[in-house]
Amino acid sequence: MLFRHIVSTLAECRIAADKLVLGIPTFGRAWKVRNDTGEPPLSADGPGDAGPLTKVRGLLAYPEICNNLTTASSSSCTMTVVRSGHRQTSVHAYCPASSRWVSFDDPEMAGYKATYALSMGLGGVQVVDMSLDDFGDLCRDGPYPILREVHCSLQGGTC
Repeated sequence: MLFRHIVSTLAECRIAADKLVLGIPTFGRAWKVRNDTGEPPLSADGPGDAGPLTKVRGLLAYPEICNNLTTASSSSCTMTVVRSGHRQTSVHAYCPASSRWVSFDDPEMAGYKATYALSMGLGGVQVVDMSLDDFGDLCRDGPYPILREVHCSLQGGTC
Protein backbone atom coordinates (compact mmCIF):
# COMPACT_ATOMS: atom_id res chain seq x y z
CA MET A 1 0.00 0.00 0.00
CA LEU A 2 1.30 3.38 -0.88
CA PHE A 3 0.50 4.90 2.52
CA ARG A 4 2.38 2.09 4.29
CA HIS A 5 5.39 2.65 2.04
CA ILE A 6 5.32 6.40 2.77
CA VAL A 7 5.14 5.84 6.54
CA SER A 8 8.02 3.34 6.29
CA THR A 9 10.12 5.73 4.21
CA LEU A 10 9.53 8.60 6.64
CA ALA A 11 10.50 6.33 9.55
CA GLU A 12 13.76 5.50 7.73
CA CYS A 13 14.36 9.27 7.52
CA ARG A 14 13.97 9.41 11.31
CA ILE A 15 10.64 11.23 11.28
CA ALA A 16 8.88 10.36 14.55
CA ALA A 17 5.71 8.33 13.99
CA ASP A 18 3.78 10.48 16.45
CA LYS A 19 4.39 13.47 14.17
CA LEU A 20 2.62 11.81 11.22
CA VAL A 21 -1.09 12.12 10.50
CA LEU A 22 -2.64 9.69 7.99
CA GLY A 23 -5.25 11.13 5.64
CA ILE A 24 -8.48 9.24 4.94
CA PRO A 25 -10.51 10.70 2.06
CA THR A 26 -14.29 10.62 1.80
CA PHE A 27 -14.04 11.14 -1.94
CA GLY A 28 -12.63 9.38 -4.96
CA ARG A 29 -10.64 10.43 -7.98
CA ALA A 30 -12.26 9.40 -11.26
CA TRP A 31 -10.73 8.97 -14.69
CA LYS A 32 -11.72 8.00 -18.21
CA VAL A 33 -9.31 5.22 -19.07
CA ARG A 34 -8.14 3.44 -22.21
CA ASN A 35 -7.52 0.05 -20.59
CA ASP A 36 -10.48 -2.30 -21.03
CA THR A 37 -9.51 -4.46 -18.04
CA GLY A 38 -9.68 -1.64 -15.51
CA GLU A 39 -6.56 -2.92 -13.78
CA PRO A 40 -3.56 -0.65 -13.15
CA PRO A 41 -1.35 0.45 -14.71
CA LEU A 42 -3.81 2.53 -16.72
CA SER A 43 -3.64 5.22 -19.36
CA ALA A 44 -6.11 8.00 -18.73
CA ASP A 45 -7.82 10.15 -21.34
CA GLY A 46 -8.60 12.74 -18.68
CA PRO A 47 -10.73 13.21 -15.59
CA GLY A 48 -14.02 11.38 -15.22
CA ASP A 49 -17.35 13.11 -15.53
CA ALA A 50 -18.53 15.38 -12.74
CA GLY A 51 -20.91 13.85 -10.24
CA PRO A 52 -24.34 15.31 -9.45
CA LEU A 53 -23.24 16.36 -5.94
CA THR A 54 -19.67 17.60 -6.44
CA LYS A 55 -20.15 18.97 -9.96
CA VAL A 56 -16.35 18.74 -10.39
CA ARG A 57 -14.81 16.62 -13.14
CA GLY A 58 -12.66 13.84 -11.72
CA LEU A 59 -13.88 14.23 -8.12
CA LEU A 60 -16.68 12.10 -6.71
CA ALA A 61 -18.11 12.23 -3.18
CA TYR A 62 -18.51 8.86 -1.49
CA PRO A 63 -22.32 8.80 -2.04
CA GLU A 64 -21.75 9.38 -5.77
CA ILE A 65 -19.42 6.37 -5.82
CA CYS A 66 -21.54 4.02 -3.72
CA ASN A 67 -24.62 4.90 -5.77
CA ASN A 68 -22.83 3.66 -8.90
CA LEU A 69 -21.76 0.54 -7.04
CA THR A 70 -25.32 -0.45 -6.19
CA THR A 71 -27.55 0.79 -8.99
CA ALA A 72 -27.54 0.67 -12.76
CA SER A 73 -29.31 3.05 -15.09
CA SER A 74 -29.26 3.99 -18.74
CA SER A 75 -26.74 6.77 -18.05
CA SER A 76 -24.34 4.69 -15.98
CA CYS A 77 -23.50 1.13 -15.19
CA THR A 78 -22.95 -0.76 -12.01
CA MET A 79 -19.29 -0.45 -11.08
CA THR A 80 -17.47 -3.39 -9.59
CA VAL A 81 -15.27 -2.90 -6.54
CA VAL A 82 -11.81 -4.42 -6.80
CA ARG A 83 -9.62 -4.88 -3.75
CA SER A 84 -6.11 -5.33 -5.06
CA GLY A 85 -3.52 -7.47 -3.39
CA HIS A 86 -3.30 -9.64 -0.29
CA ARG A 87 -3.50 -6.73 2.15
CA GLN A 88 -5.91 -4.44 0.30
CA THR A 89 -3.35 -2.37 -1.53
CA SER A 90 -6.13 -0.29 -3.06
CA VAL A 91 -9.84 -0.05 -3.62
CA HIS A 92 -11.09 0.96 -7.02
CA ALA A 93 -14.14 0.50 -9.19
CA TYR A 94 -14.44 0.25 -12.94
CA CYS A 95 -17.29 0.54 -15.42
CA PRO A 96 -16.27 -1.07 -18.73
CA ALA A 97 -19.25 0.34 -20.66
CA SER A 98 -18.17 3.94 -20.10
CA SER A 99 -14.47 3.36 -19.32
CA ARG A 100 -14.93 5.09 -15.95
CA TRP A 101 -12.39 4.20 -13.25
CA VAL A 102 -12.41 5.58 -9.71
CA SER A 103 -9.99 5.09 -6.83
CA PHE A 104 -11.42 5.66 -3.36
CA ASP A 105 -11.45 4.57 0.27
CA ASP A 106 -14.65 2.80 1.32
CA PRO A 107 -15.57 2.36 4.99
CA GLU A 108 -13.64 -0.92 5.20
CA MET A 109 -10.42 0.68 3.90
CA ALA A 110 -10.96 3.72 6.13
CA GLY A 111 -11.21 1.41 9.14
CA TYR A 112 -8.08 -0.44 8.05
CA LYS A 113 -6.15 2.83 7.77
CA ALA A 114 -7.33 4.00 11.20
CA THR A 115 -6.33 0.69 12.78
CA TYR A 116 -2.95 0.89 11.01
CA ALA A 117 -2.36 4.44 12.30
CA LEU A 118 -3.21 3.32 15.83
CA SER A 119 -0.98 0.22 15.66
CA MET A 120 1.97 2.21 14.27
CA GLY A 121 1.69 4.93 16.93
CA LEU A 122 1.02 7.65 14.38
CA GLY A 123 -0.02 11.09 15.57
CA GLY A 124 -3.54 10.52 14.30
CA VAL A 125 -5.77 10.41 11.28
CA GLN A 126 -7.42 13.16 9.29
CA VAL A 127 -10.75 12.59 7.58
CA VAL A 128 -10.58 14.64 4.37
CA ASP A 129 -13.36 16.11 3.65
CA MET A 130 -16.22 15.23 6.02
CA SER A 131 -18.76 17.03 3.83
CA LEU A 132 -18.15 14.44 1.08
CA ASP A 133 -19.01 11.47 3.33
CA ASP A 134 -22.54 10.09 3.01
CA PHE A 135 -24.25 12.35 5.54
CA GLY A 136 -27.65 11.86 3.87
CA ASP A 137 -27.55 8.02 4.00
CA LEU A 138 -27.83 7.69 0.20
CA CYS A 139 -25.75 4.49 0.41
CA ARG A 140 -28.19 2.98 2.94
CA ASP A 141 -25.38 2.24 5.43
CA GLY A 142 -26.40 4.94 7.90
CA PRO A 143 -25.10 8.49 7.92
CA TYR A 144 -21.35 9.15 7.76
CA PRO A 145 -20.23 5.53 7.08
CA ILE A 146 -16.55 6.44 6.59
CA LEU A 147 -16.34 8.69 9.64
CA ARG A 148 -18.22 6.10 11.74
CA GLU A 149 -15.82 3.31 10.69
CA VAL A 150 -12.80 5.46 11.52
CA HIS A 151 -14.27 6.27 14.93
CA CYS A 152 -15.07 2.61 15.66
CA SER A 153 -11.60 1.47 14.57
CA LEU A 154 -9.91 4.04 16.78
CA GLN A 155 -12.05 2.81 19.69
CA GLY A 156 -10.69 -0.70 19.21
CA GLY A 157 -13.43 -1.85 16.86
CA THR A 158 -16.24 -1.64 19.39
CA CYS A 159 -19.12 0.64 18.50
